[in-house]
Amino acid sequence: MCANCGEPLPREGKVGFRETCPKCGRELHTCLHCRFHKAGAHWDCLETVSEQVLEKDRSNLCEWFVADPRFLVKGRASGAAGKEASARSAFEDLFKG
Repeated sequence: MCANCGEPLPREGKVGFRETCPKCGRELHTCLHCRFHKAGAHWDCLETVSEQVLEKDRSNLCEWFVADPRFLVKGRASGAAGKEASARSAFEDLFKG
């Protein structure tokens, strides 16, 4: 599911460095889509990254990137499930600094 638009992304496996959302065109290999992204952690990352990534919503070449399972959906989510995930993402974004 795209962190920007909430579009369910049917996906298995890895997200490539240059992959984009088919709906909004935003980059997917970003901190916001990574399972190690944690606002408030050192450089907002649970891994021991050597350099800070300033733009969390932009594509990066981080070797630690692992797609967050919340964004990987088998098949298309129902409209209600997509709206729920989108609402949850918007709520979580309120607490990101």
